[in-house]
Amino acid sequence: LARMLLERGELAEAETWYRRASKAGSTLAMHNLGWLLENRGESAEAEVWWRRAAEDGSDFAMNSLGWMLMERGELAEAETWLRRAAENGTTLAMYSLARMLLERGELAEAETWYRRASKAGSTLAMHNLGWLLENRGESAEAEVWWRRAAEDGSDFAMNSLGCKLMERGELAEAETWLRRAAENGNTLAMYNLGWLLEDRGELAEAETWLRRAAESGEVLAMRHLARTLEQRGESAEAETWHRRAAEAERASGQ
Repeated sequence: LARMLLERGELAEAETWYRRASKAGSTLAMHNLGWLLENRGESAEAEVWWRRAAEDGSDFAMNSLGWMLMERGELAEAETWLRRAAENGTTLAMYSLARMLLERGELAEAETWYRRASKAGSTLAMHNLGWLLENRGESAEAEVWWRRAAEDGSDFAMNSLGCKLMERGELAEAETWLRRAAENGNTLAMYNLGWLLEDRGELAEAETWLRRAAESGEVLAMRHLARTLEQRGESAEAETWHRRAAEAERASGQ
């Protein structure tokens, strides 16, 4: 009932029923109540319910608690919960654990968990596994995983695959994947599609995509658009985009 109410947007009554079910011992309700609270900014109480559900054996809650702790920098406890959930077969926990291991340079074990999550169907894991392989020179297998993730609907993988094809000169297929990702709202794909179109002289459509990417916050597109405008003599608007790019870089700590 709570889930049905939540899907209908009746949050107050959904919360009432989630709380009743949670107090009766439902770990699924505890987990969902935690997300309801987290999504409205009540992280402290969300953690209470995720921790209780995790301690009662919920793999979903172990993953959510681990994710929260990881975001907070409490990496030792985060790893404990993510590893428990991953070893119990939770695909998202496998991905999160792999990401944590990758960030601290434990590439071999990160790859193991990315592979397990990829084989279980995680497109996020497929995409990141592709980059791990690409960065060590195994481009052929990287492309296999990017293609599989792209075919399963990952915009990130569509963009990565499109860029790889563009580098190889396979521009028709590159455009297909970049356009799909761009039309799905991926700002980096918008930028890359704009670059591809510009290179073959389709300047009007190229600028359309560069503007969409820039207006969506993509710094690379802001810089590229600014240079394009400078070359056309439109220095005032070019300066605006240079300034916006600099502000975005400062805000993100780049």
